[in-house]
Amino acid sequence: METKKFTVMVSLSNEGRYTRADVSITNNAGYPQHVSPEDFRMEVVGPKTKVLLYVAPQELRDLPLPGPMPTLAASPAVGKKAKAVTVASVQPPDRKGVTGDAPGAAVPAMPAKPSIDELYGPAKGEAALTSAADWEAAQRHLAVSNIQANEIVRGRVYFQKAPKAKQVNLVLPLAGSVFEFPYSGKL
Repeated sequence: METKKFTVMVSLSNEGRYTRADVSITNNAGYPQHVSPEDFRMEVVGPKTKVLLYVAPQELRDLPLPGPMPTLAASPAVGKKAKAVTVASVQPPDRKGVTGDAPGAAVPAMPAKPSIDELYGPAKGEAALTSAADWEAAQRHLAVSNIQANEIVRGRVYFQKAPKAKQVNLVLPLAGSVFEFPYSGKL
């Protein structure tokens, strides 16, 4: 969801005795904005109306350990600088009878074609580092903070679990705006 002030993305899942929301908030405003996950809540709409409150990180019990960080398919150049491409000395074909060429004139050497790993290796390495940083940020709990202009915060927010809930609204009040994310089906 996007407004002039924020871009907010959320995904919900079950984690042990809790419902977990993975939250990403981007401050689109030109000034800092305050975020407090303690203000977030989950409203069960059906079958029975109920409000599920935020569970602070220090109150969480029996959480499963996070899985390993996903990896990108590695190539020999990932994480390394690509080798410099050497220029091979190429002899020009016999060009007798072609006008404009002086006999014995030097023709510039053609560079060797770089391999795909040499071309894309640095980009793959940067993508892997970005992916690792995003994964690490997503493993943290979302904390009370001021988000500077054009910055992003990510983290996990936990709520009490309602095993029989069929419809819920995740409600995120942010700096005077209220974002509601409806979810249907069993969480």
